[in-house]
Amino acid sequence: MSAMDEIRIEFGGGKVLLLIVAGLAFVAVGYAMWTAPDTEISLVRRYGAGGAAMVFFGACCLLGLRQCLQRKPALVFNAQGLSDHSSQIAVGLIPWADIVGWEVSAGRGQQFLIIKVRAPGKYLSRLGPVARLFSHFNFICYGSPIAISSTALQASFDDLLVLLGRYHQRYGSAPAGWL
Repeated sequence: MSAMDEIRIEFGGGKVLLLIVAGLAFVAVGYAMWTAPDTEISLVRRYGAGGAAMVFFGACCLLGLRQCLQRKPALVFNAQGLSDHSSQIAVGLIPWADIVGWEVSAGRGQQFLIIKVRAPGKYLSRLGPVARLFSHFNFICYGSPIAISSTALQASFDDLLVLLGRYHQRYGSAPAGWL
């Protein structure tokens, strides 16, 4: 493998920063609900919704901040395979020999690149319990635990498709492609 034949895709800082700011806004709304003077809103709704908003969106902000400070690139294409660090449920290195195909799926206004692999359980076992739960959901819905979105990346979705095809054709051991 030569460093010349490696493409790194970094996180798009502006997109992640926008998500962090939006998360902080929801934390503020949750706090306002929690601390609002007595209103006609029931205590369960006020404390439940306000507390849940603060906890959930606070955690999202921390994960986004962690992603901004991460030194690793989001994706790396090289002779070894595709290294995925693009999300909290990323699986790391996926060797080209393990990739048997890919497909595009769309949901909630964004596209996902579903990477089909030979042994999905191997990739699920790399993850912690919460990430494994979300990846298992991907496996049930899409047939693979690996779903990559370009939303937080410095590359378009079409660029990801082109790079995956080019590198898999060059280094993959078996024919693969669109399923």
